[in-house]
Amino acid sequence: MSSTGTTRSAVAVEAHGLTVRYGRRPAALDGCSFRLPAGRVSALVGPNGAGKSTLLAAAAGLLKPASGTLTVLGGKISFSPKLHTVFGRTYRVIKIQNNKAKLVGTVKAKVVPKL
Repeated sequence: MSSTGTTRSAVAVEAHGLTVRYGRRPAALDGCSFRLPAGRVSALVGPNGAGKSTLLAAAAGLLKPASGTLTVLGGKISFSPKLHTVFGRTYRVIKIQNNKAKLVGTVKAKVVPKL
């Protein structure tokens, strides 16, 4: 056990066979599987269109996976269509303390096209 009270085997985010699709298009994520240990600094990197934003949106409950499982701090993520807005997105603000996640609010982001 570390000084923060977590064990080495604690998992922050875990996915098994995660597939996310946007309509009939090819899968944005197809069979994605990984395990991210708690208490570690990590980065999600990749080229445009690799699925980085899709993965984060699924982890926040903004996108419903077509298949597979996704857990954050040991809890299954539930899709919440109420958080999607017509002209933008609403993001959950989550505070993580002592390996427990707490919803502290939401933030709306408007999509403004460039002219």
